[in-house]
Amino acid sequence: MAKRVRIGLAGLELHKEDLWTASDPYFTISTNTVSEMEFDEVIAYKSEHVDNDPSPLWMEVSLPLAQLCDGDLNRRLRIQVCDHNYTKLYELIGSFNASLEELKRGFERREPFPLKNSKYPGKEMGRIVVKHFEFIEY
Repeated sequence: MAKRVRIGLAGLELHKEDLWTASDPYFTISTNTVSEMEFDEVIAYKSEHVDNDPSPLWMEVSLPLAQLCDGDLNRRLRIQVCDHNYTKLYELIGSFNASLEELKRGFERREPFPLKNSKYPGKEMGRIVVKHFEFIEY
C-alpha cells in the first residue's frame, strides 16, 4: 500500500477578495477528525501563497497518508482556498470536501472542483484543478 500521496493543485478564476489587486491565494487541507460530516479544522497542510494571481499554480506536495486520512482513501478532507493578508489572519475564498479517491478521479478525468463560500450562497468562487496526483510507495 502507498505510504504517501503527491498532489499538485491549481486555482482557476478565483474570486477577488482584495480591493485593488487580485487575491494572494493559498490552500489548506484539513482532516476529518470528528465524524463523516463534521470537521475539527485540524490543518494537515498549508501551501505557500501566490501573489496577485486569480489562477495560481501551487507547488506540488508529498504528504503521508497517515497524516491525511489514516490510510482510509475514502475519508473526507476539506480543501480551503484563502486570501493571504498581512492585516488579517485569513480571508476565505471558498472550499470543497473530497476524499483522496475523489481527488484522484478528478485528476484522471480533468474535472475541476467548484469552490463554495456560505457568505455567497449559490455563487461559485472559482475552481480547483488537480494537476498532479500519485501514490508513492517506499
